[in-house]
Amino acid sequence: MAIDLPFEEGDWVDSQTWSKAFGVSPYRGITPSNKYKLIVCISVAESEGVPYQDKWYHRSEWDGVAYTGEGLKGDMTLTKGNGRLEKEKSAYFFRKIEGENKYLYCGKFIMVEEPGNRNPRVEQQPDVDGKMRNVWIFNMKYAKGHYPEKLALEMQAFEE
Repeated sequence: MAIDLPFEEGDWVDSQTWSKAFGVSPYRGITPSNKYKLIVCISVAESEGVPYQDKWYHRSEWDGVAYTGEGLKGDMTLTKGNGRLEKEKSAYFFRKIEGENKYLYCGKFIMVEEPGNRNPRVEQQPDVDGKMRNVWIFNMKYAKGHYPEKLALEMQAFEE
């Protein structure tokens, strides 16, 4: 089933709008939509109390994100949302500014397959209590290559 969204890449939307559009709950970082057979991922800007350390980047060949899987405490596992993302290998992404009900719609991303590199991979990062743990990192690229101008401009809100 095709999805017809009431917003486009580079638009800021509230959680009620995007969760209704995708048919998902707005309360998880990795949320599958059974209605549309897709996954929605939320990347929260680094701040106090947010243990995820997603890294957004621009490369000459494509733009993307090294996305930290879900799980607040202890070692992450490849189950629930993490397992589904590994299996599906694509997701629709939003970036959120902590403490606000504003989400930047970034569009569809696909998992990058690079010879000799496991994707997802394991890294060490602190959990919500500051204890080091194993986390799953999903290397995802923007499905259309480079961010459109409107999205790239709005991404600057996260670099300040």
